[in-house]
Amino acid sequence: MSNVHVLLMAAGASIRMGTPKQLLPWGDTTIIEHQLSVLQQVNLPITIVLGAHSEAILQKIDFKELNVIVNPNWKEGLGTSIAFGVKEIQKTFPKTEGIIIALVDQPFIEASHYVNLITSIQSDKKQIIVSISEDGNWMPPVLFDANYFHELQNLKGDKGAMKMIQNHKECVTTIPCKTSLQDLDTMEDYSKFQPDH
Repeated sequence: MSNVHVLLMAAGASIRMGTPKQLLPWGDTTIIEHQLSVLQQVNLPITIVLGAHSEAILQKIDFKELNVIVNPNWKEGLGTSIAFGVKEIQKTFPKTEGIIIALVDQPFIEASHYVNLITSIQSDKKQIIVSISEDGNWMPPVLFDANYFHELQNLKGDKGAMKMIQNHKECVTTIPCKTSLQDLDTMEDYSKFQPDH
């Protein structure tokens, strides 16, 4: 499948972190810039959804030619931001056949895993390709083919797409991730998993 688009979710308020996680240092860069550097290795178009802290992020980060959108309803939760992003992709890139939903706070995922998601999809099937952790949990990043775009556009609240995935579990293919799918929700997480400088 050639027309795959990445939707990078970076709209959250980082309430549990206590500071915008998108701008936290990660190695020699920030968490959001690290994620973008990984995703850009996959050579796919990227749309970034900002929300909370969008002004601070846009002031500090040069997104160059990337497609950056700001969800005015980010306070309603992740599901709302996914719906907003999918609508934007369909409007701006109407030939898109698949969307990878990636989270800004999963910094250990390597480019090869995103490639594995893409190469696992078969164009003649209704498929959802889900990452699976070492302990068997289904987690983002997730690749949805176009059959699910309408449903993604109707997501609401803060539950993301996992309930929707469970509703279509007969169509799910799981791909193990060779590195950690750990997300960084708290300052304790950040301190524990931060790479050595």
